[in-house]
Amino acid sequence: MSIQDVAKVAGVSKSTVSRIINGQPGPSAQTVRTVLRVMDQIGYKPRPLSQRPGVRKAGRERISTGTIGLLMLDEGHLRYPQMFAEMLCGVSSAIADQGMNLLFAEVKKHDRVPPLVKRMQVDGLLLAGSEVDDHVITGLQPLPKVWLTSHSSLDNDQVLLGNEAVGRIAAEYFLNQGKSRLVAVKPPSRFSVYAHRVHAFRYIAEMAGAKVTVLGEDYDPVLHEHLPERDRMPAFYRMIARQFKSLSPQPEGMFVPSDHFTAELYPIFIEEEINPMTDVMVVSCDHQTNFLTGLKPAPVTIDLGIRVIGRRAVEQLLWRINHPGEARNVQLSVTPMIVEPE
Repeated sequence: MSIQDVAKVAGVSKSTVSRIINGQPGPSAQTVRTVLRVMDQIGYKPRPLSQRPGVRKAGRERISTGTIGLLMLDEGHLRYPQMFAEMLCGVSSAIADQGMNLLFAEVKKHDRVPPLVKRMQVDGLLLAGSEVDDHVITGLQPLPKVWLTSHSSLDNDQVLLGNEAVGRIAAEYFLNQGKSRLVAVKPPSRFSVYAHRVHAFRYIAEMAGAKVTVLGEDYDPVLHEHLPERDRMPAFYRMIARQFKSLSPQPEGMFVPSDHFTAELYPIFIEEEINPMTDVMVVSCDHQTNFLTGLKPAPVTIDLGIRVIGRRAVEQLLWRINHPGEARNVQLSVTPMIVEPE
């Protein structure tokens, strides 16, 4: 069987079949499904990349399809679109440097796994998501994988945000500014990342002799359960503002573990006659300009190096593909950096 046979049965040109096999843009989704179905029916399997025309890059001896899959396993990319866009830039540029193709898909259920992945027509996968359907993971098991987000499974390599480092960097920044009366805001969230950042902040600051109060630490969501959902977080922030005002002496620095929360907290603090960056220095996190634009004065924030994480994840995945016999998993983190307002 050959490409010509696939093209004839599918009713398309040979060049169309070639583009689909190589993961190149152009063919419609319906055409891709038709060609893949025909390939399966007649038993045609493309030649490995190593046997196709063209020059292969060093260190890619085990690359066979020339395609890497990036699968989003929850809605995190919708909640934080700027972070996702930066990560995608890092991933896509690293893959382009290798002369490879990128397959992107949102896969929240096992029946949404792309046909190319089911058919093992990708060399490996980059995975992102904290709330993951275990059935999806089971279906991906044969392929080399690298996680871009924290996950309960330790069965694969990970290239992660330096969440503990975020807390340390924030604490050290305040201490270097001579601030020793500090607060941290612990938002009510099902994502443990914020709690990790706050915990590290408190530990490092207190070890250095600073006094740290965690606002919202004992918050019970039942307290505002009677409110419409859209009013619950504003009510939480007002409670935080009043807790802040009750502290004596007044705190000198406040750590908020995400720019998303900082953007919501600012106007409520101002309503409560607390002026961020004037009455209290604010260090936020994520360096997400879509949240920080309009905040006056702008807070200090922490850049997580999302693009670097994307590029490093591709490098780690290629290493894993070329070292299938290495039993030990690798976990890497990228060091965040302070970004002061201009």
